[in-house]
Amino acid sequence: MKTLLIVIDSLACGGAERSLVSLLPYLTERGYDITLMLTARGGLFERFVPKGVKIVMMPGYPIDGSFSGRLRRLAYSAAIRLKPGINKAQLLWRIAGSHTPALDREYDVAIAYQQGFPTFYVAGHVKAARKLCWINVDLPSIGMTPSYCRKFYGRYDAVVAVSEKLREDTLNQGYVPAGSEMHTVYDILDPELIRRMGAEYVPFDSKDGRLHIATVGRLVYQKGFDIAVKAASALRDAGVDFTWHFVGGGVDADMLAGMIAEHGLDNYVRLEGVKSNPYPYMAKCDIYVQPSRFEGFGLTVAEARILGKAPVCTDFSVVTNQIHDGQNGLIVPMTPQGVADGVMRYLRETGLKDRLEANVAMERNESSITESRKVIALIDGSE
Repeated sequence: MKTLLIVIDSLACGGAERSLVSLLPYLTERGYDITLMLTARGGLFERFVPKGVKIVMMPGYPIDGSFSGRLRRLAYSAAIRLKPGINKAQLLWRIAGSHTPALDREYDVAIAYQQGFPTFYVAGHVKAARKLCWINVDLPSIGMTPSYCRKFYGRYDAVVAVSEKLREDTLNQGYVPAGSEMHTVYDILDPELIRRMGAEYVPFDSKDGRLHIATVGRLVYQKGFDIAVKAASALRDAGVDFTWHFVGGGVDADMLAGMIAEHGLDNYVRLEGVKSNPYPYMAKCDIYVQPSRFEGFGLTVAEARILGKAPVCTDFSVVTNQIHDGQNGLIVPMTPQGVADGVMRYLRETGLKDRLEANVAMERNESSITESRKVIALIDGSE
């Protein structure tokens, strides 16, 4: 039986996390002996981990509650202030990576299913006959530096990007050494599971006469919720009666609450918080909006399409991997007015939304089959 170690920060709400829990059943079917290593427990998606997958914590995670851990936390906090543009995981590894114990056990295959700390850890602290790593997001946008990353990505047998454009950009920007083996494996979705979860509960009164808009994701700069707040202000000023549901949690929650109050939008924008199952909001909303500044793939866009929505998306770099403007969604400028205008198009152009959603209904998402096969081929070394 082939032993497999998969390392990810946590199974909190996020695209990589959802993709991983959709992939795991296909790996368990193959009979792999799987260990899943996390730096934090209690994530929303842990309940979807198949039985038989062993969940362990990363040993000696470097900013624990010990005295030395507290000292490293202080050094890390200082480094963030001194170098605010550098990725936090990169800074943490520079300060504390050498203090994180290496694993004694050797695995047949080790996978870092996320850039940052998991990638650094598997590269230097895990023994495995074969090593694979995933890149789920545009690296320059999160402050990763090419020269630092190259020495880690160079230790992997294969590097996987979750979109073709992300693969090309990662190569062209010098994050991986020239000649590295790179593959594209799109984020994995289970359409039947998503549809089933989308029907689990009723998230709001859809018969209240209001337009219901939804956006799902972490409340962080990347996801553009601040753009959405200003777009909501423009819609309110245009006389639209709506409720915009922001589903998710994150570091920008307080800032967004302040913006909502400042713009007088308390009756229009609702911070719904983190939901263990956000899919009913996607399924029941009238319009799904993705106002992101950047994405590795845009998993919530794919999920919204599975649930029958033709999303309004900002023109982030990889959006055209999924959305064809005017066919299965709308691509709009990455501005508040651009997002508001996209919503208004659906309201003003008779039949546009119905036509695009009819196109979406004919789409077939088979990523759970096609992409899991790619992963299995990479694990077995046959691709």
